[in-house]
Amino acid sequence: MGFGDTRGTLFFEIEKILSIHKPKGFLLENVRGLTTHDSGRTLTTILKHLKDLGYNVTYILCNSSNFYVPQNRVRIYILGVLNSELKISIKSDKGASDSHTYKKSISDYSLFKLKNYVTVSNILEEFPNSKYHCSTQFVELLSNIVGDDFTKLHGVRLIDYRGGNSLHSWDLGIKGKCSVDEREFMNTLISNRRKKIFGSHQDGKCLTIEQIKTFFSHPNLEKIISSLIYKGYLRKVDGKYNPVCGNMSFEVFKFLDPNSISITLTSSDANKLGVVQNGIVRKITPRECARLQGFPDSFILHPNDTAAYEQLGNAVTVPVISALIKDMFNNNYNALAESAIKVDYSLCKIG
Repeated sequence: MGFGDTRGTLFFEIEKILSIHKPKGFLLENVRGLTTHDSGRTLTTILKHLKDLGYNVTYILCNSSNFYVPQNRVRIYILGVLNSELKISIKSDKGASDSHTYKKSISDYSLFKLKNYVTVSNILEEFPNSKYHCSTQFVELLSNIVGDDFTKLHGVRLIDYRGGNSLHSWDLGIKGKCSVDEREFMNTLISNRRKKIFGSHQDGKCLTIEQIKTFFSHPNLEKIISSLIYKGYLRKVDGKYNPVCGNMSFEVFKFLDPNSISITLTSSDANKLGVVQNGIVRKITPRECARLQGFPDSFILHPNDTAAYEQLGNAVTVPVISALIKDMFNNNYNALAESAIKVDYSLCKIG
């Protein structure tokens, strides 16, 4: 919500700190949405306030997956130096848009010679604690779909309002087992209800039976619909039908592909990312989350898993910050020399 959110007003606290202490330089980080919030006006306001304090500023977008960390995490980084020209050699690069694109790019043999890359497999613990294994009940529901080959879960998302490489509550039979026809109907419905031909008033439209028949023709359509309404997967309001989609209590909402990168870690659901390793279906551990953020294994994790997951989801990616700070000092040494005296260079890995 930008400045309309209490958290958004924290920028003015940063502004106050800068105005009082006048550090030679600074680095700020935020979500990529800052670049487009309020049609870009929020970012424009921030940059103006920083410039009014005497700082030359710039911003770049960086993806953690470009810094030898297997996480698709695009963030905006705002850098500034006081009363001096700012030089930064690192350029904006949003990287691969998703894990599928990343996996496809590294499959090109020529790329191996051009850059280092890592995948989720590189951050997995060899012997994770069994407390991170998924429950027997949840694994049984998954096995009804994939059989004994749990590797079919690589890259699969568990979600009710999107199609693609996903599993849904009706696939797993969360509210009651569904027939093949019922599952096909629900999957077809969620993939078609977003089409603009049914209106642009919302992302997922409620559809009439006539609209549904344009993409799903079945002699027992009304029987299928009635059964799904009874089980709670579908609802009818004012003669229109819509899936019953909510935040389901799946133990895992996304299974990471060991041969690609992770989705963005967040504080709210880092504890619900899963992986299949050696045939075992489990959640990723706090240590693996730390590795996805580039923290060394010497970093001491919070003893409470819930707190650790939340902290790591909120954290910045260490190698990205290290690279930006190093680049900033290397290219602006004279402007930052006074502050550099107080810097522990070992933390920035600067010669």
